[in-house]
Amino acid sequence: MTSSGRLGGRGEHARRESIYDVALQLVREVMPIVKRLQEVDADLARQTRRSAMSVAQRMAEGMHSRGGNRPAHYQGAAASAKETEASLALAVAAGYLQAPDVIGVQRLCDRVSACMWVWVNRPVLR
Repeated sequence: MTSSGRLGGRGEHARRESIYDVALQLVREVMPIVKRLQEVDADLARQTRRSAMSVAQRMAEGMHSRGGNRPAHYQGAAASAKETEASLALAVAAGYLQAPDVIGVQRLCDRVSACMWVWVNRPVLR
């Protein structure tokens, strides 16, 4: 990682850096929502914060892993993104938030999880 907290590189690394930036944006956008949730459901707020931060952490682990560990980290990042998305849906269902409050973050979660699915399931070129 560079001093700015970004992963550097070209080609494949540049694409990974781009989706890593999306994961960081997800955290930036979810934190004000988490603060609002804290006032009505501290447990859901804590779980939402942890899952959102886990997306970038697991992605970074995968980017710097080799072999068989890499897909597991990417699958974990996708699972954390889906957990964040589900937590926000639960907050809406419980009446804590309105759908327009969370749709942007949910789209970022979906974008990250779709990219992780591709990275885990793409054929290996030899």
